Amino acid sequence: TIYSATQRDPVIRNLWLDQAFTALAAVFVLLLIAAFDYALLRNFTGVLYVLTVGALVLVLLIGQESFGARRWFRLPGFDLQPGEVAKVLLAIVLARFITDRQGRRPYLETIVLSGLLVLPCVGLIMLQPNLSTAMTIVFMWVAVVFVGGLEREHITIIGGAAAALLVTFLVVAQLPSETLQTNDQAAVEAAIAAGVTPVATLPVPGAPRPVLA
Repeated sequence: TIYSATQRDPVIRNLWLDQAFTALAAVFVLLLIAAFDYALLRNFTGVLYVLTVGALVLVLLIGQESFGARRWFRLPGFDLQPGEVAKVLLAIVLARFITDRQGRRPYLETIVLSGLLVLPCVGLIMLQPNLSTAMTIVFMWVAVVFVGGLEREHITIIGGAAAALLVTFLVVAQLPSETLQTNDQAAVEAAIAAGVTPVATLPVPGAPRPVLA
């Protein structure tokens, strides 16, 4: 499909070849993961949590900024998004945490403390900003505590907390971003850098939009 969609474009004509190599590499990684005993990860959940939080902090400091968001590490050959890795690592951390406390502590206490484990990661991801990943992690946390033994009286508490977080995310998503440039702002800055009068790059009603060479 990629091959047929890119053959008429000389700029991206060989994109299918890059995707083919990426797919082969992905199959190799999947085979390695399938052969790995995931139970061994329970001994490293503390390290995994620290690495997750550390990566989310680091990407805010030195990550690659694009379209007003700072979510990626620019690495040789590809970009790494710590928020995506956090989804998997937090699932492992939460599974170990809930398993160790199961039957030994009140489950409501376990729910609250597991939520406190997730909260810093969600907050750091929202600062990037990345609403979809943050919401995915929240829903993943709800799923894990449900499978871990959610009791009937806790459903209202979890549902209320999830609804409150959802409303908060939606409100934050509607706030204007000071770092996000509009197309017109980007055009003006490009014109200034090229030594062109910025006014000439602004759109005029009824006139075609100028294109900067």
